[in-house]
Amino acid sequence: MRPFLGLIQLIALDLLYNALTRIDARTFRDVFFLQILDLRNYTIDRIESNAFLPLYNLHKLELSKNRLHKQGAQLFNELFVLNRLTLSGNAIASVDPLAFRDCSNLKELDLSGNELTTMPYALRDLALLKTLDHGENRCNLYKGSFRNFDQLTGSRFRMTYQKTCTW
Repeated sequence: MRPFLGLIQLIALDLLYNALTRIDARTFRDVFFLQILDLRNYTIDRIESNAFLPLYNLHKLELSKNRLHKQGAQLFNELFVLNRLTLSGNAIASVDPLAFRDCSNLKELDLSGNELTTMPYALRDLALLKTLDHGENRCNLYKGSFRNFDQLTGSRFRMTYQKTCTW
């Protein structure tokens, strides 16, 4: 099924609260110029690898408040111009180390409200990342820096990447 057949000039798509439960490689096959995609809906539990592959012009991707548990290393393949990605409110416990390897323009990333216990290694190479929201997780990024750190349920911070930064 190709639901967006013939809509090649579409630049924004809001599918908020839709009935999608899975996204496969054919879902967005014909929307080459799509720049904004909103898929918040509380029901998506699986996104096939390379599902966003034809979306070379995508700048903003909203996947919050779904039922995503994990993402493959190829989920965000070739999203070179993506600058804002929201994955908050899912059930993501870990992030593949290669998940964001093609997201070289990513400036804002929201991983809040998931089940992360450590800061994802995949963030290491995001040279342009300016804002990272990892609140409402149990990350150990600052372990040892605060008394009673294990009692924290989240923290938010604004981050500026510097070339001398080592992770």
